[in-house]
Amino acid sequence: MRKRGSVDEWNKTIKLSSDNFYKTILEISKDPKKYEGWTILLTGEVSRDDRSLPEGVVTVGRVAMTCCIADTSRFGIAAYSDHGKLPMGSWVRVKGTLGTMTSHGQLLPDVHPVAITKAPPVLGFIYP
Repeated sequence: MRKRGSVDEWNKTIKLSSDNFYKTILEISKDPKKYEGWTILLTGEVSRDDRSLPEGVVTVGRVAMTCCIADTSRFGIAAYSDHGKLPMGSWVRVKGTLGTMTSHGQLLPDVHPVAITKAPPVLGFIYP
């Protein structure tokens, strides 16, 4: 087992940061079953933009920019929540366990939080 950037295979832990947020979510999305049960740590903004998500699920993410300000979009990972505890637009730090869900016809990773705390906004965009 080894550690590759934010993915620590030895401890089965994934730590997302501004530098690896986009790349790492794409990596774990390729084979989400491989990461089931792993611990994930991330900071992001709470969103309910994806109305296809089940009740009680939000996206915790960041704003991604691939070229210019006109092409920005939210990018994150689904997380189970109590809407009263996670107001839309709030910034949170989440520690949770990775699971899987089917959304938009694909098997994707999701987060089952074990700890959620308020976080200061992270300025700037994430980049692919």
